[in-house]
Amino acid sequence: GREISIVLLSNRVVHGAERATTERARYVPGPGGSEGRILGDDPVVVERGANRLSGVGFAFDPRGDLLEVGGPVSSEAAGEGR
Repeated sequence: GREISIVLLSNRVVHGAERATTERARYVPGPGGSEGRILGDDPVVVERGANRLSGVGFAFDPRGDLLEVGGPVSSEAAGEGR
C-alpha cells in the first residue's frame, strides 16, 4: 500500500495538497487501537490549489484515503462559484 501522512493543525487537516478547515473536529480511534477517523459536524472548507469545496460535516478515513463532506455542498473551481 502507499503511505499516507496526516498533520493535525488545531482546526485543520492537511493531507498531501489538500487542506480541510473546520471549527471543531475529533479523532476517533479504530477498533483495537488501529488507525481511526477524523470527524466533524460543523461547516468545513476543503481546498486544493484553486479548487474549493464547502459543506457541513465531514469524515476523513486515512486507511482508504477517503474524505466525505456532508451537504449541502458547494464548490468553486478557478475562481468560479458553482
